[in-house]
Amino acid sequence: MSTKSSNNRGRGDTATTDEPSAESIDQLKATVFHLRETINQLKEVNKELSAKYDKQKEFISIAAHELRSPITPILGTLELIEYEFEEADKKEITLKKEYFERLVRNINRLERLVSEILDVTRIDDKSLKLKKEHFNLNEIVLDAVEDHRRQLDKSDGNTKILYEFKKEEEERVSGGADTPAEGIFVYADKNRINQVIYNLLTNA
Repeated sequence: MSTKSSNNRGRGDTATTDEPSAESIDQLKATVFHLRETINQLKEVNKELSAKYDKQKEFISIAAHELRSPITPILGTLELIEYEFEEADKKEITLKKEYFERLVRNINRLERLVSEILDVTRIDDKSLKLKKEHFNLNEIVLDAVEDHRRQLDKSDGNTKILYEFKKEEEERVSGGADTPAEGIFVYADKNRINQVIYNLLTNA
């Protein structure tokens, strides 16, 4: 009897316990740490997506407003032309110069807006390609100002555009100098720079 009791105690002394080892605890801590990092990364991604979504909504709202500006006078002019057709009850009418110029002006404006919207989308997805070249920035600015001044003279005789430039530039423009004045030469996309200058003038 005593021998049996001794054997039972021996088996009890060698039984395994359910307590985790130090290695298991370290692995669990590492897993929890990585989970927290993943959650934080997901939060940042969600924040970026939300910000991008808000920007897209704002962009669509602005684009719709800008596109409406030239579309409204185009539709209005076409309605006037349609009214003249109905009033005269003719298949042909003489198109007024005022109507024609208004249509051309706003169609060109609409084309520029569409091009700018496409540029914004290309910038956003990093697919915009620039055609860089060396050119005289002075000439681009002066040509843009002169074109804008002519448009103002045609559309509104009361609006004037004022600008200043150096004496040698004045001589070059008027043909008083045999050689062009030394300008500001840059290496950039000429069309894009011209577009920026035009936007500055039209929004002034």
